[in-house]
Amino acid sequence: MVGDIGARAIYYGTLDDVVDRYPWDRPLDLRSLRQQLITSAIYGRQVLINDGYLVANPQLRPDLRNINRSLTGVLLGSGGARLFARSETADLVAGVERSAERGVASMRALVQDGTTWPALSEQLTHLSRRVHGQTLAWPRDKNMGQIFHLLLERVAGLNGARRDLIIPPGRGEDFDTVHRRYLEALDKTTCDAARTVWEEAAWTGLAGDDPDPGRLGTDGVLTPQLHSLEGYKRVRAMMNIANEIYHLAYAIGAAHALRGATPRDAREVGVATALVSVFDDIITRHACERIKTI
Repeated sequence: MVGDIGARAIYYGTLDDVVDRYPWDRPLDLRSLRQQLITSAIYGRQVLINDGYLVANPQLRPDLRNINRSLTGVLLGSGGARLFARSETADLVAGVERSAERGVASMRALVQDGTTWPALSEQLTHLSRRVHGQTLAWPRDKNMGQIFHLLLERVAGLNGARRDLIIPPGRGEDFDTVHRRYLEALDKTTCDAARTVWEEAAWTGLAGDDPDPGRLGTDGVLTPQLHSLEGYKRVRAMMNIANEIYHLAYAIGAAHALRGATPRDAREVGVATALVSVFDDIITRHACERIKTI
C-alpha cells in the first residue's frame, strides 16, 4: 500500500529528469525541490531518490559539485535520504559510464567532457562510498517495468468519469493512439524501458517524429529545442500521465523492498508526484487528498 505524504518514507518522483523535460503546468525549479526535501527532513520522513535522477536531472547538478556541503549530499550521508537503485552497492560512476556505452548521448557527452566529468566523477565516487550498504535495492521478486505496464493498462481500461481523473479533457484519442503504438512496440516478456517505449510511441503517434529519447536529458542535448517541436504539447500531456504512473510504480516497488528488508516494519511509502487518484486500492484515501506536491 502506498501511503500519504505523511508516510515515514517518500519516493521523490519530482526529482525525475523526465519531469524536467515534460514539466507539469507549474514547473519545479531547484529551489522548490530543495524546499520539499527540507520539509521531509524536518518531519522525519526518509527521502527515497532514484539513483538515476542524480546525474540525469540537470536541476540536481549543482548539488553534486560538493557532496560534503550540498543538501542532497548531506541528506544521503546522514541517512535522511536513501538511494533506490538496482543493487545495494550503487556505483554512480559506473552507472553513468554504462549509459554512455549503451549510446545515451547525454551521458556520453558528459563522460567525454574533460572539464566537467573528472570533478563530477570524483564527487560521485565519494558519494557511492558514503552510502555503501545504505542503498535500498529494487525488489528482486518484482519487475519495475512490469509494475509500470500493469498500472498503465489499468488506466487504459478506465472509462467515464474515472478515465477523466487522469487523462486530460480532449486527450482521450491521443492516449488511445499512443497506447496502441506502445503495445505494438513493447516487449511484454521483459517490459524493458517501458516508459521510454511510451515516450517514443507518443512522438511517432502524435508528432510523426521520434527525436530519440537517448539524446534527451542531461545538459539539454536536445531539451532546449524540445518545446518548439511540432506536437510537443500533445506529447507532454501523455508524458505527464506516464510520469505519474511511473512514480507510483516505483513507490510500490520501494514499499515492497522496504518490507523485504525490514519485515517487522510495515511502513507505508508516500510518493511525491502529481495527484494520482484512480488507484484507490493502492493509495490510501487520505493520500489522495494530500499527495499532491505541485
